Amino acid sequence: MVEVLVIADDLTGANATGVLLSKEGFRTASFDYPLPDFESELADFAAAAVNTASRGIAAGKARERVEKTAADILESGELPELINKRLDSTLRGNIGAELDGLLAALGDDYAAVVVPAFPSSGRICVGGYLLVNSRPLERTGAAEDPKTPVNKSFVPEIISRQTGRQIGRVELREVLAGGYRLEEALRRRRQEGCEIIVCDAVEEEDIDVIARALQNIEFNFVTADPGPFTRAAASLLPGRKKAPSSKKVVMAVGSATEITREQLDYLEVNRDPALVKADVKKLLQPELRKEEISRCQNDLRKRAGESSIIGVVSARTRDDVLSDEELETFADFDEDINQLEPGEEEEIMERVTSGIAEIAAGLLAGLEEPAGIFVSGGDNVKAMLERLNARGIEVEEEIIPLAVRGRLIGGEFAGLSFVSKGGLIGDEDAMELCIDKIKAEEE
Repeated sequence: MVEVLVIADDLTGANATGVLLSKEGFRTASFDYPLPDFESELADFAAAAVNTASRGIAAGKARERVEKTAADILESGELPELINKRLDSTLRGNIGAELDGLLAALGDDYAAVVVPAFPSSGRICVGGYLLVNSRPLERTGAAEDPKTPVNKSFVPEIISRQTGRQIGRVELREVLAGGYRLEEALRRRRQEGCEIIVCDAVEEEDIDVIARALQNIEFNFVTADPGPFTRAAASLLPGRKKAPSSKKVVMAVGSATEITREQLDYLEVNRDPALVKADVKKLLQPELRKEEISRCQNDLRKRAGESSIIGVVSARTRDDVLSDEELETFADFDEDINQLEPGEEEEIMERVTSGIAEIAAGLLAGLEEPAGIFVSGGDNVKAMLERLNARGIEVEEEIIPLAVRGRLIGGEFAGLSFVSKGGLIGDEDAMELCIDKIKAEEE
């Protein structure tokens, strides 16, 4: 069954992306337009690349060919898991018209995510501008192409010449932030009505980060690129991911500091953990607390197969951090007061840390062979030890200053590897170093 469909405007491009997919383990075939029958000729292939031979023809005709190809797929009832509109690496051809045709066939639920970078071939995208070997696209040989010259470098402008669809951009700073911040940037562009989203990228790692972020996005998308982005997205399809370690590191991160949030972003980009954010406000409300704990535990159990690192966090962005006014509001659940009394803020936050610990403990109990526990924030360490009925920690080593690894003393999980780190401690890679230490010790 075809899992990935590539629609290219020439045979060279179809074969180029096909080779990348083949290297990822997809049995791939390329064909000329129109696409062969799915149930016969394509039945034994995991990927198919069709050449619409539309680069040098009129824009309207090119749009028609791409739209028909996509429509034929929909009619067959065999919609691939990933559809790609292959772009020339110098953006020659009817790019806007063909994207328009593809989206017209697929419907309003789909958006095109455009990543024109091909770093290994000297193509990078910065600020929406495509550079070829450090030169703006319009100053390269593409501007002199006899059939489809490209005299601009700004990718959204090139696309907009042949489509009226709204085009948005994801900037390099958002890609470099990765993880949750990149996911939010993609969501915002879609919520703003963008049907075509152009993403900056300068290295292969940037392309991989974008592909991973899209796995957690709610909208349907097609890829549009010269090959590397489609390769990255295809490698993440169900059944194509490398099996994660059976031993899981469980994270319980109740710290909401900016440093902690930056470390989570870094970890998400480099280690791809399966994380769930608890709704702190619900943890503070007695009538909603149990339901929120159950939701987080259920979500984590469902996602346990995605990564060797799984866990719960209390904050991903500054908006998740409770203000003093919000804390006063939640204090009213205990007594009728107008302002926080001395020590009361600590009592309120104990309800958060105990909730985070309860979620992590429930997850831990369901694992056959956990690798260990990582906890960030002093109050969270205390809450975690209490929930696990551990009497203490046998200290074994300091990973970085004020981040310690040891083993639990007492309780059901006695002897389990345990790392604690202060919420204000370490550089952006501190959390990654701590978790890698747990994994290294247990291998």
